[in-house]
Formats: sequence, structure tokens, C-alpha cells
Amino acid sequence: MDWMDLAGEMPLEQIVQALDDNRDGEVDEAAWERVKAAATERLNDCFGGVPPAKFAGTCGYALKVFVLESLYTRRGFTGRENPYAQKAMDAERRLRALAGGEESVDAGSATGFVVDQPLSGTPVHGFLA
Repeated sequence: MDWMDLAGEMPLEQIVQALDDNRDGEVDEAAWERVKAAATERLNDCFGGVPPAKFAGTCGYALKVFVLESLYTRRGFTGRENPYAQKAMDAERRLRALAGGEESVDAGSATGFVVDQPLSGTPVHGFLA
């Protein structure tokens, strides 16, 4: 992911402000690398190491949210002022649940029951008016 990839989620000028540590009006690559490294560390911490490949989609989204939260924090928006704070907490909770086996990314593969008989309230004959 490159910082330009986030332009759809955060105005480009605000991304530049968040990553312009020396105030020259341009993104400082060292600042961007620090933000990415911190977000990656937070992601990996949820799994106790590098996450399994089957969680790549969820991890990609979480990484993006962690980066966006950091960018807003670097601009001085913390807590409820940060539009990504709650999303980051939710993403971290989901990652920890995936890591612990409490949730799954395998949609539709959950075992359960199927009703293969008409429901008792379902009319068998005629039309409803």
C-alpha cells in the first residue's frame, strides 16, 4: 500500500499534512514508513506474529484502517474526533477473534440446520389476497 492509495478515504492534502514532519509541504517518506510499520506491528500483534494467508482480505482492510487512524492522530485528532478510531478498535477486535478461532472468514461454511419442510404458518394451497 502506498500513501496515494488512501486518497479515497482521506483528502490528499490532509495525508500530506499528516506525513509532512519537516513542514516543507511534501510527504516525508520516513514518516510514511513509520506509520506503516506501526500499523503492521499492531496487525501482527493480534495474531502473535505474521497472520495466516487465509485472513489476507480482513488483514488488508485492518491495515488500511490502522494507517488511517494513525494519520488522523498525527494531525491531532484523537478519541471521538478521529473518524477511524472506532473502526480501528472494531478491526482489532475482529482480528483477535479470528486469531482465537472465535470467528471465521469462511462464509457459508458454518454448520447449522436447514429447514426442508414447509413452515407451519406457510399456506400450502391457494393464494393470499
